[in-house]
Amino acid sequence: MIKETKNGDTREQRKGEAYAIFNCDAPKSQIEDYIRGRLPPDDGSLIVEALPHELGLEMKLQELGELIATPGIDPELLRTIEQEAIYTSYPSTYKGERTDKLTPLKDLRYAITARNNVSNKDVCEKLTSVMNNVYLKFNRGKPAQAVVMSKDEGRYRFWENDERVVYHPQN
Repeated sequence: MIKETKNGDTREQRKGEAYAIFNCDAPKSQIEDYIRGRLPPDDGSLIVEALPHELGLEMKLQELGELIATPGIDPELLRTIEQEAIYTSYPSTYKGERTDKLTPLKDLRYAITARNNVSNKDVCEKLTSVMNNVYLKFNRGKPAQAVVMSKDEGRYRFWENDERVVYHPQN
């Protein structure tokens, strides 16, 4: 995006973008209400100091199929969704069956597209906070299936604990 300054000069305006692909037990309308600040946390226990809507992100929640069907979707994002997979994370208190099986991203339910006028990494960090809070609100104590990613050096990379993690496509 090009932005004109007061003196007429133009410069490229940085627009960070990140995606969260995830499963959640809640219906889309409840997740939407939560990330927009219309639904409070259950017990006030957030792992970040700000509620999702207070992080300054432009966020769009969609069913994953809606994102995939978006006209003009980045072909590399589509390739990543179709070819990459993640492991399920289990909380230490989880008593059910565990598996080491990879879950393809294309089999997950929801997607959040997040943007802000900061770096992709900064958007990833904020979106990770949103996802952690969505998990605590709707899926606390259950297995988690989620990834936050952004485009870096022409490829979509997964981010965990403020570090870029490179996963290779499943064969």
